[in-house]
Amino acid sequence: MTKIKLIKGTMAVLMIVFLGIGFALAQGNYPAKMKEGQTYKSFFVDLNKDGHKEKIAVKVYGVSGYEWFAQIVVFDSSGKVIWKGPADKNRANPLVFGNFDYGSALPEVVRDMDDDGSVEMIATTPVSDVRPQPFRLFRWNGKKFVYVFIKTLMEKPAGSGVFVWSKPGPPEGCWITELREIKEYKNFIAEVFEYKKEKTRGGSAEVASSAAGFKVVKWIKPLKSF
Repeated sequence: MTKIKLIKGTMAVLMIVFLGIGFALAQGNYPAKMKEGQTYKSFFVDLNKDGHKEKIAVKVYGVSGYEWFAQIVVFDSSGKVIWKGPADKNRANPLVFGNFDYGSALPEVVRDMDDDGSVEMIATTPVSDVRPQPFRLFRWNGKKFVYVFIKTLMEKPAGSGVFVWSKPGPPEGCWITELREIKEYKNFIAEVFEYKKEKTRGGSAEVASSAAGFKVVKWIKPLKSF
């Protein structure tokens, strides 16, 4: 009986891993190969509320094949560097970013998410299976980005279209896996994944942000079984 339980448990874990890899590949969540010194992505946001947008660049370093690290560099409106994040290879440092063989750790959106006057940055944290995607949240304090927390965006209650910041938990439920900015627009595009009773669904939605998390404004691609 114990052996049967172990076999079933192993098969369940393998299924979760393969589903996660397949879903990530289908969603294009693995950034392309980059070159040393290349800018992976840039964001333009008025960080200091002075009417001028600063540039937040994600600069690539430490390239090894398809793996690479990334540093946050902030420029003022004149092009002068006003802050740089760490450029080391300590993956445990929440301010160290990159694309690794077990997943990506990269900024996805930079915006004042809760209209409190402070700009937040949300970045992924590597996850190689279908466990809820952990996101890191940072806040600009006037001089630099500071780490706030790492949490998931889980739908609560089920079927509500409301995704709240939650402590990482088991792979069961519905959660946001990816966020994208809509240019010159306040809302965002969210990729959504659901895993319940060994069944999976995926979709995408336009979402609005708040201090609690994100809420679906409209479904672009309603949740559908894979």
